[in-house]
Amino acid sequence: MSLLRLLCLAPVFAVWTARAQTVPVSGTLVIEGNEPLQLVNVTVDSLSVGTITNLDGQFRLELPSGRHKFSVRAIGFMPFDTTVAVGAEAVENLVFGLRTKEHVITEAVVIKARENPA
Repeated sequence: MSLLRLLCLAPVFAVWTARAQTVPVSGTLVIEGNEPLQLVNVTVDSLSVGTITNLDGQFRLELPSGRHKFSVRAIGFMPFDTTVAVGAEAVENLVFGLRTKEHVITEAVVIKARENPA
């Protein structure tokens, strides 16, 4: 009787295990001139997972197969969003190029600091 139960539950466990498998996804963030961009947030919002780039601008995530929207945010750069299709094989060597965001200051006000009482 227990062998029959085991055979009936085997497909359930097989489907559950297949859904839990992940695939490595890795890449590099660069700016103009292909310079690596360090310590930048890379997230997949739909899965609530993310990481930051290392000192060489590289990142790595473990994701289930499917289409995932990557969001990249860094101070001084335009927001970057892209969708990546993840299959059964590892996705490597993605390159995301970020553009700088220019800030124009129209006026600067200089205020005299108060005197140091010491």
